[in-house]
Order: sequence, then C-alpha cells, then structure tokens
Amino acid sequence: MTGVQPMPCPVLLGTVKGGGLSALLHRYTIEKKVAKVENVLKKGVGVDSMNHLGQTPLFCASLLGFASVAEKLLQYGANPNHRCNDGSTPVHAAVFSCNPWLLSSLLDSGGDLRLHDDQGRMPKDWAKAGAQENSPKILAFLKRCESQMQTLLQTHSSRDARTTPTSSKTLLSSPSLLKLLRPWASGLTHEDKINHKMSACVMTMQCFGYGKLYSERPELGLGLAASVPLISESDLTQANDELLNSFMCGSFIRMTNCSWKGCRVTVKELHDQIVQQYEERDGLLDLLISEQEYCW
Repeated sequence: MTGVQPMPCPVLLGTVKGGGLSALLHRYTIEKKVAKVENVLKKGVGVDSMNHLGQTPLFCASLLGFASVAEKLLQYGANPNHRCNDGSTPVHAAVFSCNPWLLSSLLDSGGDLRLHDDQGRMPKDWAKAGAQENSPKILAFLKRCESQMQTLLQTHSSRDARTTPTSSKTLLSSPSLLKLLRPWASGLTHEDKINHKMSACVMTMQCFGYGKLYSERPELGLGLAASVPLISESDLTQANDELLNSFMCGSFIRMTNCSWKGCRVTVKELHDQIVQQYEERDGLLDLLISEQEYCW
C-alpha cells in the first residue's frame, strides 16, 4: 500500500534521488512493508538516511501514520528528533497524523514536544493547522503528557519509582483516547503487550515529550533533564530587598533576578530582539532545550 498524505498537510514528502539501499528503505517505508524495511536495515543502511528534503524514513512513516513501520525504525535507533530541512521532526509529523500510539512510541524513545520548526511551530501547532477530525483528541493527549511531567517533577521525591508511570502509553486510558487508539492497538500481538508491560516495570527513565526524567530508589532522589512550564510569570516578583538586575549572558540569553514564593530565583530566557531576528535560523528558538541536553 502506497502512503497517501493527509490533507491539508504542512509539508510534502521528499524523494530519494538515485538508487541504492537508502532509496529502497524510503520506498518500503511509504509502502508500509515492515518486513522489507527490516531486511534493508539488516544490510547496514543508515536508519536515518535522508531524502532531498532532509526527511528520514521515520519522519515519512510518522506523517503517514504508519505505527508498525515507525516502531521497527525506532528499534533500529531512528532519531525521533531529527531535523528536516524545514526544522520539523518526526514528532511534528506524528502529531499531525493524529495517531496516538505512534506518537507515544516516539515520545518513549525520547521524542520532544517542545521543538520548533523553521516557522516557529511546535508539534501541537501542526495538529491545529491540519484541523482534522481527531485533532482535538490528539491535543488532549499532548496536554496529558505535559500534566504528567509536571506531576512527576513536583511529587516524584515522595513516590516509589516502581509505581510511577514510565511510558506515555499509560496516558492513553481515557475512553475517548482508547476509542481513537483501538484501530492501531488492535494490531499488537500478545507478545508485544507482554513486553510493553514488562518494560514498564523495569525502566527507570520517564519520557513524556518534555525531556527525560531518570529515577533510582526513592532515597537516592532523581536525575532531571526536563523542562515544562512549572511556574507562571504572574508568580514571579521582584525581591523587596534587592534591585531588579537583568543582564545578557552570551549573545542570546538574558538573566534576571526574581523572587518566587519567597525563594530567590534567576530567570533565564532568550532575548526577545535576538529571537525576532534569528528565529528562522539554526534552531535558536530551541537553544535553551539544546543547552539543557548538553548540561545533562
């Protein structure tokens, strides 16, 4: 079956010029031939080989909503955050396809819901742009992912890691989302379901699209490489006993001293004028996220 892009689509699928294994991998991906995709991968072709638009097979499978192909590519190490020529990622594509099981697989592999394309659009903006029938449901799932990460960050230290959700698939439990999920989940084998249940018991990394949260035993605390809007701007005030001090740190970052619920904090943000000048170049809108990954 040849893949047909949902319309209206934010992007076109690219092509692979010339032949070779890379062309075959892209061809079998859009034809939804999982076994042939794996056969090509076993021959050593790069799982993230690109077409002329910088799109990887994972991006193409995600845009077309082919969960079985995408999961096979992820097994071979496909990057869910690979940047196409337009700055979009497979996560953007998966959100647009409105396939929650597929999106969950990307998030569990480290897919990031915070990244922008070259037009400044996040994955949730791609869902809104398509205005498809299931867009409201996929947006509700994105909101649950954000809320789950907020909950983990605020309460994790007092909870047993063994009872903490480790997969975004655990959020696909509401009746409306289960109804949307059923066409894709029905294709899972009994062995797949058992393996998923077992992995949820032994994993210590939680990924819900907002970075990675690593946990060990409760007494050892947690390791954090995550970012969600935990503090509202309205909760930040100027400390009574110090002047407001704002200064540039490097070419793009502005630091400002503030107070949050009596605690002194430093707010780090992209300089507005810099963002306006360079937001379509070099992924500067995601500079703080990239910095955070390096810090971890």
